[in-house]
Amino acid sequence: MAGHVPVVPMDRGNNTTCTINLHGATIVSWRVNNQEQLFVSKKSVFDGRKPIRGGIPFVFPQFGQWNYGANGPPYNGFGRISRWQLDKGPERLPSGDIEAIFSLCDSDFTFSMWQHHFRISYRIILREKELHLNIGVYNPSKESPFDFNVLLHSYFKCPDVRRCQVTGLNGVTFLDRTR
Repeated sequence: MAGHVPVVPMDRGNNTTCTINLHGATIVSWRVNNQEQLFVSKKSVFDGRKPIRGGIPFVFPQFGQWNYGANGPPYNGFGRISRWQLDKGPERLPSGDIEAIFSLCDSDFTFSMWQHHFRISYRIILREKELHLNIGVYNPSKESPFDFNVLLHSYFKCPDVRRCQVTGLNGVTFLDRTR
């Protein structure tokens, strides 16, 4: 699990790119018109052990602290510290967009913390000025249902946080931790 972890580059052309680290399926770069859209901490350690600090980490099966399993599960679950597989791509779609599909399945490592069989499919589509992220969580067992959280913990790069706005949340319950 430790050591060099490959990355998957996606290039749509016109200076629109995306880079995914297979450690945690973390999107570590997304550039539109050659402008970086994501923040990744200079303190990030790309050792294949610790979670990458920034970008778009994949949180699963629990956000925050959790008490499950015998080995003291990691904060924010194991999705962001597991080695993911590239199942397809990157390949150009008829629209010109670039698609890659990643997966994570239960293993001895995940089972030591969370005793459930599962498969996650994570489809990333790089459009000219958009990044589309689609997630499917599959439970192969009919006898063992499970609860889980899945979260794309996005760290957007912004030059002045005081000028940032979040819109489109009318009628939605949410927690604002900035106040």
